[in-house]
Amino acid sequence: MVLKWISRLGVAFSAAALATAGGLLPASATQENAPDDALATNASQIATCLQSARSISGLFLFDQSGSLSSNDPDEVRYEGLETALLSLSRLQHASEATGDSLDIEVAVSAFDGDYYPARDVVGWTQLNDGEDADRGEIIDQIVTTTAERTQPEGGTNFEAALEGAAEDLADRGTRGNCRVLFWFTDGEFERAEDSVEAARERMCREDGLLDEMRAAGITIIGLQLNMEDLDSDDLLSMATGSSGTQDCGTVPVPSDWANGAFLHADDTAGLRRLFGSLGNIIEGCTPQGERGAEIDPGVGRLNVTLETLEQTEQVELTAPDGTVITAGPDGTVTESGYTAVAHSDESYHSVTVTLPPGAASGTWSVSSVPETEEEFTDWCVYPGVSLQHAGGDEPTAGQTAHIAFDVVDTHGGQASFADYEDVTLTAAAHGEDGHPREATAEMTDDGVVVAVDTEDTDARIQVRVSAQPTTISGLHLTPVGAEEGIALALSSVFPSVRPLDELDLGSAVRQDPATAELTLSGSPDGPTEVCLGEPETLTVPEEVSGDQLTVETGCIGLDTGETRTVEVSVTPGAPTVGNGEADLPVRLSAAEGSEAAGTSVDVDLPVIWRYEDPRDVGAFFTVLTGLMLLSVLPLYLILVAVKAATAKYTTARLQGETIELVIGPDGPRREPAAPNGLLLDDSRLVPVPADPGGFTHNGVRLGVEKKLLNPFSMPEFYAEPAATGQRILTSEQPPTADGSRGRATPGLGFFAAVLIDEHTLAGDEDEIRATAVVLVTDTHLWSADLDRLLRDTVPWSTIAQWRSQAKQSATPAAAASYTAGSTPPDDAGPSPGASLTWRG
Repeated sequence: MVLKWISRLGVAFSAAALATAGGLLPASATQENAPDDALATNASQIATCLQSARSISGLFLFDQSGSLSSNDPDEVRYEGLETALLSLSRLQHASEATGDSLDIEVAVSAFDGDYYPARDVVGWTQLNDGEDADRGEIIDQIVTTTAERTQPEGGTNFEAALEGAAEDLADRGTRGNCRVLFWFTDGEFERAEDSVEAARERMCREDGLLDEMRAAGITIIGLQLNMEDLDSDDLLSMATGSSGTQDCGTVPVPSDWANGAFLHADDTAGLRRLFGSLGNIIEGCTPQGERGAEIDPGVGRLNVTLETLEQTEQVELTAPDGTVITAGPDGTVTESGYTAVAHSDESYHSVTVTLPPGAASGTWSVSSVPETEEEFTDWCVYPGVSLQHAGGDEPTAGQTAHIAFDVVDTHGGQASFADYEDVTLTAAAHGEDGHPREATAEMTDDGVVVAVDTEDTDARIQVRVSAQPTTISGLHLTPVGAEEGIALALSSVFPSVRPLDELDLGSAVRQDPATAELTLSGSPDGPTEVCLGEPETLTVPEEVSGDQLTVETGCIGLDTGETRTVEVSVTPGAPTVGNGEADLPVRLSAAEGSEAAGTSVDVDLPVIWRYEDPRDVGAFFTVLTGLMLLSVLPLYLILVAVKAATAKYTTARLQGETIELVIGPDGPRREPAAPNGLLLDDSRLVPVPADPGGFTHNGVRLGVEKKLLNPFSMPEFYAEPAATGQRILTSEQPPTADGSRGRATPGLGFFAAVLIDEHTLAGDEDEIRATAVVLVTDTHLWSADLDRLLRDTVPWSTIAQWRSQAKQSATPAAAASYTAGSTPPDDAGPSPGASLTWRG
């Protein structure tokens, strides 16, 4: 939020930089900020990535350790999550007024002594999908599901938490995407695989886990509740690099890595405000500090936050030109060109106002009902301009390229830097060889021109420019910037491929393909050749890890002046949300008979696309309404038609194996053991015939509860033993309390079910025998991946609880006679009142 309010809340920042994966991060000019602007500089660096981003992926890593039962008994953290999601859903793209948009996707994972990945809590979901009402439904669904699946129990293992979060964010590292980890905890590092000290050393050494995440461009924002009760500063140092008393990772954090931020609240009231501040922090709202409501020229948006003791009914803002804006507790209101967006609860009321072009600067005033003391009111501001690539003719390779960027206001109109006291420019560029090119930036009347010294073989360069505005009162605003791939015109002896800056395939909606064309043009100087290689560095969401670009590879001969087109496409293997990207190697060979004959230029053409899986919040009811209007069938048949499309398993390319296991405190082992020591090897998988509507395979029944009469419910996919007298563990969500059922997922990318006989659980052997049934559709999982996933399915702690329960429910004589492989008496089994708490 802003400085005075944050200081009361107990919020600390590092000099954080949010990096775009694969992007350029030129060092910013050193700024001599006044003391009350220190936070502004730090927060503005977090917003750097969003200046040229297409999307942002935010993973909420939620502590679910047992201490939250006492530290947050009213579950305020879930209200805070809702506030944070609402704030993030309203993030504005710097160029949104000109038609570009920012895709905002979030997921929730959890940890205690173990890590629970996003697919088991809340998978990746596009937050700004549809109208405001749809977004509200999406957010409600995320919060409700999170609360159901993150109930407190267990210890606090930071190493497991960060390793898992890094894996969940790994497939989000595409060009133009910002990755942020919002890490919430109320505790400290107290549990590890071996010892906390050893785990801390692994995580915080140079080239350790924290260095890897920062170098990969992942920003960590630590959110701490009850910091005063802690004996260590682990979250602070892990988020920012140093707590002052301990360092974590390379310190200082290199300028081309993503740094982080740290916030803390001393109580649950502060926790609400802490979560509510995340939108302003991510966007880089610069605190006004002692300037308060005195707004300088050059400000395009402002935020005012009131700390309250009860829910306010309204906030009234009066602009310098006399315009009065009345904002309710939530929602959007417009008045005389001003647009205000409000959100609040009983602890704070926040209003963000976008100013109209040419709005007067000066002093604003604010009042609320009920009234709030002025000392509990804080202001922060955003710059009123952004930079947009101006386009124009292609520069010529081997000469100084002049790349123009327009200055535009928050409404997309032409603007300038004239309202600012000073603007500091920085620029950077590199060629396809990865080496930097000399780049300088210069201000013009209506924008910025970046001059880049190019080489003869530069068919494409990557350019980044940043402008740091300073207002007339000396306030350093968030830097505005842009990053572009620029195609250059080679000598006429070479063929051309367009586009060569970037090929955008557009959106692949559900399982519909995304497609675009390349245009190949021959040289006027003679026959030439364009060669397209196999796509490289493919990055896609985990759910579609088998996807590949479809393109005609090989060499294509072009006659003099000939033009041909090549189609490039991708077809999703399953509906999902996220970005996809790959590099398409392109080789341009000079014309036969020219002086350059026999030479070629190599370029890696970036290919990007977006996966979209529109939420059924609106689509479901649209389809339902349409069917009701067009059909005379009874209501329950309409519901059957709507749900039938989703209530199926993916069985294409389904493979599997059934394995006999021996499980003990040290984990499971295969019997007989495989030569390579793995539980599961991809070479042993065999095709499994299956019915998408449900099937039984080697003792495991996979079914679907369609819940047809409830239009607000989704189908439930489950697995259960086909025979009586067995309990089941699955690789998905927890089974029922008595182990009679486990969750399944329709995709079956990796699914494992472990069957354990009841009489085996009641025996006295140190180890127990079990049968694992594994089903896989993801053909790109390696043996090591399969082995790890299967081991994660068999937590000894759960089995130990089941053994205790089974023994208590059996007669002493019967329990003493149980051995592995023996037949239990008819009355052996779980007692009617037996219960189980699942932590697998």
